[in-house]
Amino acid sequence: GTAAGYTTVEKNVEGKGEGGEKKRPMWSAALELAFWNFGAQGLINAGLLFSPAARASFLTQTSVVMTPLISALAGERVKSSVWGGCALALFGLGLISTSHSPATTDAAV
Repeated sequence: GTAAGYTTVEKNVEGKGEGGEKKRPMWSAALELAFWNFGAQGLINAGLLFSPAARASFLTQTSVVMTPLISALAGERVKSSVWGGCALALFGLGLISTSHSPATTDAAV
């Protein structure tokens, strides 16, 4: 999360943009990131009420797939190697989240 925040903040705050327009202050970007992070964590915690923790932790990793998708929709170029990695991550996510094995076994209890 922190690394993603640094890359977002670096592009959008402090100094001048490509056209010479002034970018927004650092605290503004920090508040926006805090808002989105708070919302995401709230949804994750709510999701734990309806699914086992192991499955929920993998579902939270959908950000690996969603981030390049949102970037592409925003007009940024995404490398083909990133799309390949996303496809593998989505496949693995599908395998784990659709498995019908119990969350715990008798041996683990």
